[in-house]
Amino acid sequence: MRVLVTGASGLIGGRVVDALRASGTTEIRAASRDVRRWPEGVAGVVLNWRNAVSLTDACDGVTAVINLAGMPESACAVDPTGALMANAGGTLALAEAARSVGVPRFVQLSTVKVYGSSPAGMIVDDAPVQPRSHYAITHRAAEDYAARHPHAVILRLSNGFGAPVATTSSAWSVIVNEFCHQAVAGQRIVLKSDGRSWRNFVPMPDILAAIRAGIMTLPAGTYNLASAHSETLRAMAERVAQVSAARFGTKVEISYGAPTAAVAEAAVEFRTDRLIACGVRLGASAEDEIESTLRAARAALGHS
Repeated sequence: MRVLVTGASGLIGGRVVDALRASGTTEIRAASRDVRRWPEGVAGVVLNWRNAVSLTDACDGVTAVINLAGMPESACAVDPTGALMANAGGTLALAEAARSVGVPRFVQLSTVKVYGSSPAGMIVDDAPVQPRSHYAITHRAAEDYAARHPHAVILRLSNGFGAPVATTSSAWSVIVNEFCHQAVAGQRIVLKSDGRSWRNFVPMPDILAAIRAGIMTLPAGTYNLASAHSETLRAMAERVAQVSAARFGTKVEISYGAPTAAVAEAAVEFRTDRLIACGVRLGASAEDEIESTLRAARAALGHS
């Protein structure tokens, strides 16, 4: 196989490139906006989504495109116009380029936030969408543009986490990674809230399994990519502290923000029936991935 990975320098992109390299059967084109140094055996590609030629050249001859590029949620809130152009416009341009040169498969990473800012209850794969934030709205538009490709697999990811390949500052911006970095840096996890809101956390091996299936076997369509059980931020912080104590002998304190007057968010469950029916095996150990992420944080911070 020959695979083009956009957003290859990001948290998920770095792990995708590593996994594809480890397979030994895939040629990799790693795309970014700037010239970068890539691992041995990985061909770097500079993409400009405003330049159709750069996109078609990058897509020419590949068997699958994995589109992980997009603006972070915080940046989308600050620059919604830029978010629309990058997330939606970039996906449209890439999907059209892939279709024009006959790329057989197109995998688009989206977000469960298209279901709303605080969805509750059971969310099935074809539940109604209610995007509210600029991040969610532009990802929902990107889904529609990705679907212009005749074999588009759209993965709506909840809160992914895992050990980064490159320990840049952005590698620690997702919730569990931030908890791990705090645990190593100061032996304390600080929550701004009382930690009672619900989230769904997905360890990186499950993300990689779904993406791998997307470029090989999954039928075209939209799939939830989530863990079987959701938990509160408080519970996840406690889980990181427990792994730190059990596997590194480091005690981690947890502090919480003041309780809010607002009603606590209701629990949410994201069903992954479509992925499971297609043979994708989810359920990787969250504790093992937390340990790996703590190890990466220790290495980044110079801890032995």
